[in-house]
Amino acid sequence: MAVICSSCSMSSPDYLPDSENIDVNVYGSYISIVMKDAEHTTGGELIAVDSANFIVLTETDDSLVKKIKIVPVKKVDNFVIKYAEGDDYIAAVPLYTLASLTHGYYALITLPLNLIITLVVNSEAFVYSDKNISLDDLKMFARFPQGIPPNIRYDSIK
Repeated sequence: MAVICSSCSMSSPDYLPDSENIDVNVYGSYISIVMKDAEHTTGGELIAVDSANFIVLTETDDSLVKKIKIVPVKKVDNFVIKYAEGDDYIAAVPLYTLASLTHGYYALITLPLNLIITLVVNSEAFVYSDKNISLDDLKMFARFPQGIPPNIRYDSIK
């Protein structure tokens, strides 16, 4: 059970705001991009997006070094964006599991349902994918929703 619980929680970068502070965040949301060749994925802060490219601030193996990566939209298979820290409902999993044991024979039905529902609610909070957001709407989750200003160099973005 511990393995199931730990694998479903999506860890979040430090720059994502708490759910109460979504409207005052100066950083872009976290984006994970899967390429069409299925061998490469890119993840990091969404700096800007337009009809041709995703511009993402990625972390290298040494997490102190960050680098801008330009990903062509036509090479992207799918993406997932997380725009805020969700409330952590993982503590509810053992609570609902224990509560299900009081249901007698019905526990055979309610126990797996409670487990699945609490894990899904915990992992899906504050997340969009390419299936439910357009590129045009995705811009609102970037650090620079209108594109990178001409006076800013890529290497100066930290």
